[in-house]
Amino acid sequence: MNETDCIFLKSASDIQRKSILISGFFFMFLLNMFTSSYICNLLYNLCIGVLSGYIFYNSLLHQFVKQKFKSHIYRETLSPFPVNNLNQQLESKSEKDVVEKEVLINGKKNSKVYLTPQKIDEINQLLQTPEFIYDQKIKLEQFAQRVAVNSTYLNRYFNQEYGCSFLQYLTSLRIEQAEMLLRDSNAEIEDICYNTGFNSPSAFHKAFKNRYGYSPSEWRRRCLT
Repeated sequence: MNETDCIFLKSASDIQRKSILISGFFFMFLLNMFTSSYICNLLYNLCIGVLSGYIFYNSLLHQFVKQKFKSHIYRETLSPFPVNNLNQQLESKSEKDVVEKEVLINGKKNSKVYLTPQKIDEINQLLQTPEFIYDQKIKLEQFAQRVAVNSTYLNRYFNQEYGCSFLQYLTSLRIEQAEMLLRDSNAEIEDICYNTGFNSPSAFHKAFKNRYGYSPSEWRRRCLT
């Protein structure tokens, strides 16, 4: 301090003197702090911090924390109600669909088919007509057209009255006729097959064995012994 400073301090009040002293010490601290050694330490610590942050960003721990944070945000923002409630609603909807399907199926199964007596007589007459029954081209659709009844409705009628589909009932009539011919005639098995409405010997053998437990040739031998 020079002489002028000392004179100023002597004339200043105590508070002013203390403020000037504190300011002087703080200024000296700042000068000492920003030396080259401090700046080097500051840069070193800054580099260490940046490197540590980079390593953490690429670490598995960071990926785990990031994934957990995203999951939490997703649940909080996109889930208007708890997950348990969602599962319960889905289960209830599934059960409702199953019940509706069962009701629909049972409704179809339990609904009775009604045909007029005249229509039933027409069906029975066709079932007793050999030229019609043993025709290989006859299918459910052709039979339904002949009697003017919806094919699905007609098939339900056969299931209701005979416990089988139209095709199964038709095959049963053909097998009975074939069995009679095998027993009472000397006709070739292949001829009997085609004459009773079957499209091939293999189909005839399969249907006959399903009905009687024997092939046509075995059945004929048993009838002759």
